[in-house]
Amino acid sequence: MTPPNMSIMPHAIGARQDPATRLLRDRIRHLFKILPAALTFDEEGVHDMRVTTRRLGIMLPVLAVKPGGKRIRRAIRAMRRLRRAAGVSRDLDVSVALFEELASASNGDRRQAEILHRRLRDARRRSHRRMQRSVAALDIAEFKGDLQGIMRRGADDLFTVLRRLREEQKSRGMKLLETMEVVGSSYDPDALHRLRRQVRRMRYLAEVNMAVLDRTPDATRIFRELQDALGRLHDAHVLVLWLDGQIAASEKRGQSDLALTARRLRGAIEATAREDHRAYLHLGPPANARRGLRAMGLREPAR
Repeated sequence: MTPPNMSIMPHAIGARQDPATRLLRDRIRHLFKILPAALTFDEEGVHDMRVTTRRLGIMLPVLAVKPGGKRIRRAIRAMRRLRRAAGVSRDLDVSVALFEELASASNGDRRQAEILHRRLRDARRRSHRRMQRSVAALDIAEFKGDLQGIMRRGADDLFTVLRRLREEQKSRGMKLLETMEVVGSSYDPDALHRLRRQVRRMRYLAEVNMAVLDRTPDATRIFRELQDALGRLHDAHVLVLWLDGQIAASEKRGQSDLALTARRLRGAIEATAREDHRAYLHLGPPANARRGLRAMGLREPAR
């Protein structure tokens, strides 16, 4: 690995030779590219927008000039609003796909399953309308102007970027290992979802680490594998919660056949979630996370 030139500041050497500025600008340009599709509620566009704004939310405090400034804070708030507006819609998009896969393999009552399927699609349509209203309230022109200003300034000087990156990695790495220790091997979907968010943040920090310090992709691969395993579990659990609501509503209305079908499907998707949990545990999460942190240059991160 070639060490970074610590004697030269990024602003002096230009974006082409400055990996931090190049990374920052590439991510913002990608957001500009996919934003139109996301704002028209294209399923993949929405997903890409959520991922890209999360990456930028981690990168900006580490890379940007004056990360506590008004422009940065406003851009981060706007990205958070976009993600929240799209969050339920994205979850329901995934739930519809899971439900269709589950129902096609089920030997249960097709008519009752189709009623549930229709209700789930209706819930997704309502979530799309709520997202549309939320996005309409956002000043997109101001948001784009803030991001363009951030692009023009580029990344902060290399000494500052490396200091911030080291502090973020150490703080988040220690917190991640502590959370893994608390969660242990228990099947607690809410706690595992919170853990997944921490793993995802470490993955995005690993991407910054890899780009700025020219490291291997080992840490990124490790944290992505953990994130994907936890993500599959979360997707299944979201559908479990929706089916719980349908069971309760159907029983209240005296729709026993519908409640029975919902309960049968719930049992199948719950079994899938628990299988995903076993797959996650098979990865050896604490040991794997420690390997990822070492690949980022952290030593004895739990102490």
